[in-house]
Amino acid sequence: MTTKPTPGERFEGVMLVLILLAIGGMAAAASFTHVHDWTMNNSPAGTGDWFGWANAVISDLVPSASDSKSADADATTCTSAPTPSWSSSPPPRSRWPGSSPRRNPPSPAGCSPLYPRSGSSP
Repeated sequence: MTTKPTPGERFEGVMLVLILLAIGGMAAAASFTHVHDWTMNNSPAGTGDWFGWANAVISDLVPSASDSKSADADATTCTSAPTPSWSSSPPPRSRWPGSSPRRNPPSPAGCSPLYPRSGSSP
């Protein structure tokens, strides 16, 4: 059984959304302006201002769009294939002094690094 929100709860929800939109808008403006300014400072003389804004849009929005696509792909069901024993061992030492070995993020529960999603193969 679902209860109807009270006027106070509804007002609180609206205010939270407005606060979130304001913060998101300010963060987007700061990010776009930063990328635009950096692009224009590192571009050849005579480069049009539009180029800085185009780079800001591409640099900020394309990764966001591709991230939402990968989130959709991660939501698929994983196989229950066992995780190989070598995947839990520490990575080999780096050959370069001062650098750390690359570590892969852990696989979601029930997902094998070899077969990350149902229907996929190595």
